[in-house]
Amino acid sequence: MQLIEIDPACVVVADRLRAIDADYVDFLAESIGRRGLDTPIRVTEADAQGFHRLIAGAHRHAAALQLGLKSIPAIPFSGDELQAEMLEIEENLAGWQTQSGQPHHRAAPSAASHHLCRTLRRHGGHLLASALPGKGRGDQ
Repeated sequence: MQLIEIDPACVVVADRLRAIDADYVDFLAESIGRRGLDTPIRVTEADAQGFHRLIAGAHRHAAALQLGLKSIPAIPFSGDELQAEMLEIEENLAGWQTQSGQPHHRAAPSAASHHLCRTLRRHGGHLLASALPGKGRGDQ
């Protein structure tokens, strides 16, 4: 995987599976302010105007913006739109599993399942093994 540095202001945040938790953003901002951002965000490759679309790391991205950072680590994703959506779902399910003790995350896996079904229907119901994150993408 290639690690790049990008300006968080050049990251477009579309509709997310999980809402931003302002308290968690504040917590992350305090941590990032003390010791830096350890975990890169995941983004699409830059478009013609130099903007990336956020795939994973919305809370980290929001904390970086809150701190006014001009550069953060990111891992560009070069797959297609379906693969990017699958990666977002996988990332969110992992996040819900690690935060499962918090009541506002209990229904999240069901929401992700519904989003997955909508995504698959939108793409003709096909899900090839290569579309699954970590399966044949070549970006391991």
